[in-house]
Amino acid sequence: MLVAAFVALMEAEQRVAKAEAESERRVAEAEAEQRVVEAERRADEAIMGLLRMRLFSLQGLLNMRGAIEHVEFELGMALGVQEETRLNKWTRIFEARPQIRECVARALRTSDTRQMGLCMRDIYNKLSGHTHSYQTSFDTVDVVVGIVDAKEAQVLKCVFEACNIQVQIKKLFGKCSFNEEQVEEQ
Repeated sequence: MLVAAFVALMEAEQRVAKAEAESERRVAEAEAEQRVVEAERRADEAIMGLLRMRLFSLQGLLNMRGAIEHVEFELGMALGVQEETRLNKWTRIFEARPQIRECVARALRTSDTRQMGLCMRDIYNKLSGHTHSYQTSFDTVDVVVGIVDAKEAQVLKCVFEACNIQVQIKKLFGKCSFNEEQVEEQ
């Protein structure tokens, strides 16, 4: 009887071991599938980014003001704020999108979403008075320091990149690269 109990115990342990191995295999397969899905999602986002930039170019929106209008429309639609003033729309966008708000807060040194909204409104108004001859890239939005100041350029970079719009910061006559510390000095 002791031998039969021992055999039953061994068989039960083998079944448990097989079940655990099967469970681990299923978890590993699910994790691998999740990695594949995530890689496909990133590839799709990259393709969509390229297509978006091509569409911007074809629509004549591949410039700072056109990109602002696009982001404003897309994010405004998502929040249901299409009919509001530009200031109110951007204030609500910053309130609802922490990723954008945090980046813009660093650039402007304020966490006041209304001040951020005022900045976007003012940038848009400033750009409304300019032609878009400064736009030389065919696949990125040229954010031009000299038309906007360095802080405004950083704000636009935050907004555009958060919305998967490719950005290149340039000086009015040449390329410009700077980091946040340089923006803060100006």
